[in-house]
Amino acid sequence: MDCDNRITGEQFDDENLQIAEECEVEDQTNEQESKLQNDEETIHIIKNRLDSSVFDFEDREEEQFSLIDSRYVIGKPSGTFYQKPNGLSQQNMPFFRNDNVSDALQLGSSLLLAASSKGSLHQSGTSPRQDGYAYGIYEQGEEKWIILAISDGVSASPYSHILAEYLTFYSVKELKLQLKTTNTFEIQDFAIKINEMANDFCKKQLVKQNQHFDIEKYSAQMGANYFGATLECAVIHLEKDKSSVTHFTISGDGGAYIFNKSLAINVVKSGKTRGEDIVSNAVSPLPLDSINEINITKVDLEEGDIFFITTDGLADFIGNGNSNLGNFLLKKLIDVKDSVEFLKIINVSMFQLDDDKTAICFKIGDVDYG
Repeated sequence: MDCDNRITGEQFDDENLQIAEECEVEDQTNEQESKLQNDEETIHIIKNRLDSSVFDFEDREEEQFSLIDSRYVIGKPSGTFYQKPNGLSQQNMPFFRNDNVSDALQLGSSLLLAASSKGSLHQSGTSPRQDGYAYGIYEQGEEKWIILAISDGVSASPYSHILAEYLTFYSVKELKLQLKTTNTFEIQDFAIKINEMANDFCKKQLVKQNQHFDIEKYSAQMGANYFGATLECAVIHLEKDKSSVTHFTISGDGGAYIFNKSLAINVVKSGKTRGEDIVSNAVSPLPLDSINEINITKVDLEEGDIFFITTDGLADFIGNGNSNLGNFLLKKLIDVKDSVEFLKIINVSMFQLDDDKTAICFKIGDVDYG
């Protein structure tokens, strides 16, 4: 009896084992079929992306710019195209300075993007990136002020990058202090003060570099010879029902523009003065002996507008906006939401576009982050 029970139990175990093995085989078959189906879907997705990339490239060629080694190029790249320069490792400087920097700041549905890139002309030598930028925010109740400052270090001044950083940082600080103290900003007073600060800074730097320097022999021209840099600023005022931007140049030949959603470019300030065949490079950098009356431009902004302020590295080629570079920026700035992509945009390669390039753009109120 016990023997029969044992045999029956073993037969039951064998049947269970056979069923389990059949289930395992069926599961493996289903898994392989599912994997094959996923692979087919993946291949289909990759094919669609490749087809889309081909169409995108064809569209870019029609738009007169292309993408070469991940860099935007307008026209032919020969002669001015440096994809992997070696200037960074050869900087003749006491401290390291990045060739490229970029930032982003989201304010509700508005977006600020900023970037600075060392130009091809400087890449071929040992000069550092000589441009600088800074921005800051001041808030009171429902009002916001976005303070922007850009500076272009003069190529002939060996330490211009140092003053460029100083000017942009302290411009934002001083304008913010004015707003906090008086709820407004006095641009002429600010210009006089920042020039005084630039002169004091240059004096201290010359003494720091040479302890035997006779400070009585200092002049603004001497300071500019060693540290000369431009300074252009803008203050964007965001209120509940309206927005505006006030642009002013203390010194410099950069440009400021408004790109709007109707695909138009409005010039707030153009770059260098252009004659029929001559481009004027005349600019008096800070520090100066004295400050003349500052030209101030105030413009209302609408939702969807993009305010764009830049040094002459880009402004010289944007012109009145109706140019290859102006059209390129208009198409790209509408969609850009990322600081790295913004850096890539301003680092566009174009014939004779070889100076340092610095820009800040502020997109008013219609940025979708969904």
